[in-house]
Amino acid sequence: FLGALMISWIRGRELVRAAMRFGSISIEALSARMDSGEIARSAGTEVFVVRRPIPEHAIACILEQVRRLNILAERVVILLLDPDWADPREACGEVKVSRHPGGLWVLRGRHGYMARPDVPGFLSKAGDGGDFAHLPDSTFYVIAREFIVSCPRSLFPSWQRRLFGFMARNVLPSP
Repeated sequence: FLGALMISWIRGRELVRAAMRFGSISIEALSARMDSGEIARSAGTEVFVVRRPIPEHAIACILEQVRRLNILAERVVILLLDPDWADPREACGEVKVSRHPGGLWVLRGRHGYMARPDVPGFLSKAGDGGDFAHLPDSTFYVIAREFIVSCPRSLFPSWQRRLFGFMARNVLPSP
């Protein structure tokens, strides 16, 4: 039984990652789309927090928000959190900042693998000595997670699809 759980989880995660890559665009393409003026913009900052050092989940979350609401904040920050195995208890380590056209920022932060990340601390640290400014009063945070809706029957047997769906719905959310 444990083997079926593990195989179902691994196969399901592979399918989710493939689906995220299929509908995703690059950071440069997202930045160009934001800079083109086709998306309405509102005042403030939106921070999309991802617990992996790859931006696909945040980009998919941003594109879904644009699809549903057709609006983004004037500043959009993708915060990619990467656990640092060397210092297990540090909540807010080094931060790398990259600025893109259209008000898009990508921050890469390291934190201890056992520590709860200090997201406002990462934003404050990113603002130290650079042109990024953290404005806490006008910042909205989004935890970028995938939401699994369906899977084609040909890719996953029905028992495995139901088992993966159960496990995915009951996984603990990111802190």
